[in-house]
Amino acid sequence: AGFWQAYDCISETLLAALSDPTLCPGQSPEFLLTGHSLGGCLSQLLALELRLRLGPAPPISVYTFGQPRTGNRSWAQMYQALIPTSFRAVLR
Repeated sequence: AGFWQAYDCISETLLAALSDPTLCPGQSPEFLLTGHSLGGCLSQLLALELRLRLGPAPPISVYTFGQPRTGNRSWAQMYQALIPTSFRAVLR
């Protein structure tokens, strides 16, 4: 719930900025999202929301560092199916 609350605070602004047609005029969007710790969780949540809103067309890649796990097992399975180019680096 905490990660979702943090994402909910910024998602409207992020989605509005990424939907701006002047961002990449005449080009197909491609998203490369990255983050560290909480930023990694927010990157994963944004990637999933972009995929659900935009469909399968735009490439979305996610690279995170030191990120805690986001969601439960069901969420992780859905995320992996929809965002196959996603890498999470953690020290063990």
